[in-house]
Order: sequence, then structure tokens, then C-alpha cells
Amino acid sequence: MVHLIVGRRSPSPASIPSVRPGPNPEPPYPSTPTNQADRQFRVVYEWNVLDFAYPTEDDRARALYHGAYIPKNVLISDCKPHANRLYVTVPRMLAGVPATLGYFVRPENNGRTDPEIVPFPSWEMNKRGNCSALQFVQGIAIDKYGIMWVVDSGRTETLQRGE
Repeated sequence: MVHLIVGRRSPSPASIPSVRPGPNPEPPYPSTPTNQADRQFRVVYEWNVLDFAYPTEDDRARALYHGAYIPKNVLISDCKPHANRLYVTVPRMLAGVPATLGYFVRPENNGRTDPEIVPFPSWEMNKRGNCSALQFVQGIAIDKYGIMWVVDSGRTETLQRGE
């Protein structure tokens, strides 16, 4: 099971807002935590399988059948909040990772705690083997102007044995 957890260092109960306003709000926090540990951390997202927002169910089925999507090989390595989205990096250390950079809408906006990853900026810009597209995003930063900076090594399947 995959968890994304948010937390703060020892906040007082009165200082815990349900949602922060502004251009770069933080994830929501519980309104009335019951103990100190609950005030520090809570699970915001939880998946049994990390899935992608394929255009159609047929597209998902084809990706599964041809090995373009192997759920057990998908993991999140980095995340950055911006506006109502959480951007995630999904490294292509093994085969079957259909997109290396994506986002999902935060739970207060869609009600889901296991959202599908939407490739960012598009499926085409995450196409494996296209040297003009993202291949292995290792890190991201979003500056105060909303510009995303991306570190992409360009190498995929780095944990596969050589043939």
C-alpha cells in the first residue's frame, strides 16, 4: 500500500486550519486532532495500486496487455503542491511506468483519497523513448511564479538487468 502523508511540527490545535487560502495552499489538516501524534501527521492519500487516468478503459487494457503499464512497478518518489493539484514524479526504474510526471487534484476538490495520476503536461510529453519528451523525472520544484522546474535524467529502466 502506498501512502502520502502530510505533517507539521507540533502545531497548536488553534493554529490548524482546514485549508489555507492563497495561490499555493497546503494540504488540509484535521480540524480537531485528538492527540499530539494526530496533530503532527495524517494520511491524505492511500492506494493499493497507483493508477493512471487513461483516456479510455480500452487504452488502459491495451497498456496492461502490452506491458506499457505494470502496476507493481509504479511508485512515487517526489511530490510538490501547487494550487489545487499535487504534482508527483514517478521514476521509470523498471518497465511498465506509462508516465514519469503527473498530478492529481487534491482530495478537498474531488473527494478521492486514491486518485488516478494524470500525466503532465500530457501523455505525448511522457512518451517513453521520445527524446523530446520526459523520460525519468527525478525531481521537481515550483517557484513563486508557478513555473515548474524539472530534473530529467533521460535514462529509463535503470534497475533492469542488461541484455
